[in-house]
Amino acid sequence: MITTEQYLTQLTEDRKNIASNLRSKGIDTTGQETFTELADKVKEIPFVVFDGWKVKGVDISHLDLPKEALNEILSRLADVKSESEDYDITFGGDNLAKLTVQEMNVARDKGWKIY
Repeated sequence: MITTEQYLTQLTEDRKNIASNLRSKGIDTTGQETFTELADKVKEIPFVVFDGWKVKGVDISHLDLPKEALNEILSRLADVKSESEDYDITFGGDNLAKLTVQEMNVARDKGWKIY
């Protein structure tokens, strides 16, 4: 069992590590923020999708992404037409409204269901 002092030392170290990781991603932080303030800064990290993305049931409807980012996600999705399982991604109404049918078909043509 750790002591209170050890626990507080670990929390301080954790906070410094989180701040350092945020700075490495280009997020402005002093390292003195509370955990709640750091959690809010995590929301500033850009959403990144790698080529051949193949994750089921992704929901990004809570993100207000620009059209360019949405198209980038669509273009990087893996082709899952030959898969026996369904793959879907939820953009949400606000994000889908930014896309044309042709742009959405990029994902559909790869076997994805988009919502």
